[in-house]
Amino acid sequence: MFNFVKSRNFVLLLLLAVVFFGVYSWFFQSTNHVLSEENQQNIIFNWPDAMANHFFIEQYYYNNTFSYDEPLNEALGGIIKPRSVNVLPSGELVPTGFLGFVIISGWLAKIVGLYFVNFLTPLLSVITVLFFYALIKEVFDEKTGFISAILLFTFAGYWYYSSLVMLSTVFFISLFVIGLYFLIFTAHNNDTFSAFLSGLFMGLAIITRSSEIIWISLIAFLYLFIVAKESRLKKIMLFILGLSGPAIVILYYNNKTFGNPLSVGYLNTDDSASIFERLPGEITTAASNKFSSWFKLLFIPFGFFEKNIIANFYRYIVQFMGPYLVLALVGGFWWLIEFIKNKKESRIFFFFVATMITSMWLVFYYGSWEFIDKVVLKNNLIGSSYIRYWMPIYMLALPFVAYLLNKITKLKANKLLTFSLVSLLISGLFLFSFNLVYQSKGDGLLDQHQIISSYYKRAEKFDEYIQENDLIIINRVDKLLFPKHKVVNFNLDYSIFAELRKVLSEKRVIYFTLMPDSDIEFINSKQISSLKLKLANKTQVDEEYFLYELVDTAGDN
Repeated sequence: MFNFVKSRNFVLLLLLAVVFFGVYSWFFQSTNHVLSEENQQNIIFNWPDAMANHFFIEQYYYNNTFSYDEPLNEALGGIIKPRSVNVLPSGELVPTGFLGFVIISGWLAKIVGLYFVNFLTPLLSVITVLFFYALIKEVFDEKTGFISAILLFTFAGYWYYSSLVMLSTVFFISLFVIGLYFLIFTAHNNDTFSAFLSGLFMGLAIITRSSEIIWISLIAFLYLFIVAKESRLKKIMLFILGLSGPAIVILYYNNKTFGNPLSVGYLNTDDSASIFERLPGEITTAASNKFSSWFKLLFIPFGFFEKNIIANFYRYIVQFMGPYLVLALVGGFWWLIEFIKNKKESRIFFFFVATMITSMWLVFYYGSWEFIDKVVLKNNLIGSSYIRYWMPIYMLALPFVAYLLNKITKLKANKLLTFSLVSLLISGLFLFSFNLVYQSKGDGLLDQHQIISSYYKRAEKFDEYIQENDLIIINRVDKLLFPKHKVVNFNLDYSIFAELRKVLSEKRVIYFTLMPDSDIEFINSKQISSLKLKLANKTQVDEEYFLYELVDTAGDN
């Protein structure tokens, strides 16, 4: 099962793993952690998802629960919460999303401590590259596996999200790749225990991102029912046994956290409504009957919009991984010609089919979706959610790049020339990815370091104006203030003001905003005057932000 560890290439990759563990860990250590220590503030992440994940891992570490009691929420309609956090009818804050990442991280935090759990993603990332090498070695050959591993270490999307330690993107990918290695190994060899390990890791991947269950199941079916020859039934049973462990865990924690074993954090938490009424707004399942609604939910939750698919495919596949895509297409075409000629590479054939199934599924599933946050959509490339969701496509394309490079080294030509060409291509891909990871405008890690540094300074400035029991209305700066302060997201949802009116006699409600006077006047005169409310007592906080107090005007003449 682990015979690949005897390889000289494995030793070289192990040394690279040590190097890249440091590379992947650099951003958290030098940015989030150091700035938190220097400014004596909570750790600030630029991603609401990361902020929420870190908060709920802390909750489990200290309180053995993935929920947080906010007493005011029950009376105020659940408006006190940051983004990427949901609210139960009882007012408790719970994660938005799937629980797998925070469960596993919470468990490990109990063992290694809160600080060290921040390095789980970089550690798992480099371990996964070693498994990726073993996987491709099993399917293709030793050299293709070695080149694939080097390409994965340095691939922009993998590199970037391995550096964002509180996002579950690479965490999910890692569990999937390890599970896929054991799946392919058990299918190709009479090793039934690998079937159990495959089920276990695939199950952990599924509880981390349950929306990916269908294409993962298709791949498992392909290998267990078609490729596996010996002890097929035993392997299937052991795979299901391994899968059942994570399934039991997620059902237990879903029930404990959301009050329903089949619920997830993306849903509206009102149990009295149907599943279709509880879905987030971007998911559309309207249909003439329940069967059609369930079909849409499972297969095309974001609809089917050809223009969106083409536009997203061009931007996040063609543009984002352009050089890799060209080389992968050439490598795939080269392999296909050889397969048609001799049909001896059946292992690669099934890997090719699995790659096509996964790629087509993810392109059509997420390609129709239009990201709600237009600011992020306009300014981000490598930081876009499409990069996160299409990561399996990028990774499964890399072996065909490596296949091409390996074939070039075997050409009947001057060895120095072919070696130099392959080295040049790998170096070019490295520089292309390095530029995307660190130099991308706005969402590159160097710009992110500066942005998060400014967040700490702003958070410190905000603190000068915040009193202990204040409720704070914000638009996008919740990550600067939560969980230290109670925050209410506005984002032009005027329904919050009717709720906030209930506590004005007991608490000060303040609003930090970038809005010009004309917008504040519009809110006052057109939106909240009927509630006898007004944003008043304007105070300049820094060069961009102003503070307003929400005041009751019922007693005014």
